[in-house]
Amino acid sequence: MVYIVVCPFCSMVRVSFKFIGVECRFCGRVYDAEPVFSGGLEEARSIVSKLNTKSTQSFRKARLSRYRWIATGKKPRVELSADMAKILYILEEKGGMTVGELSYILVLKPRKVKEILQALRKVGLAECFIKPKKTLESFSEDQDTL
Repeated sequence: MVYIVVCPFCSMVRVSFKFIGVECRFCGRVYDAEPVFSGGLEEARSIVSKLNTKSTQSFRKARLSRYRWIATGKKPRVELSADMAKILYILEEKGGMTVGELSYILVLKPRKVKEILQALRKVGLAECFIKPKKTLESFSEDQDTL
C-alpha cells in the first residue's frame, strides 16, 4: 500500500510508503503528513503526476549556482555574530552549500548571506569553490570510458 502526501512547505505532491518522517523530493524538508490517498502504486503515480503538473507550471526552472561554500575547519579566533555562527555550523555539518541554499535554511536574504560568507572568508573560516561547467569535451570523455 502506498500513500499520496502533500508537502506543507512547497505544496508538492508525492507517493510514499510512509506518512511519518517523509522527505520532500522538491524542497528537501522532512515532515509528517496526513495521507490524501492510499491504494495501489500505479493509480497513485497517475494521480501524483496529474496534481504536480498543475502546480509545477507556476515554477521557473531553478538555476543552480556554481559557487559552493565550505568551512575550512579552523577554530575561530574572533568573536562571531549569531548569523555567522549559524552559517559556519551548517557548512561544517552539511559540507558544500550555495548561497541560495543557506538563505533558504536560515530565512535570510541572499545578499545578507553573501556578506556574512565574505566576512568568514576574510577571516579564513570559509572558502568558495566554483564548480566547472560541463563542456562538450567532458561529455565525449565520459562516453569513451563507458
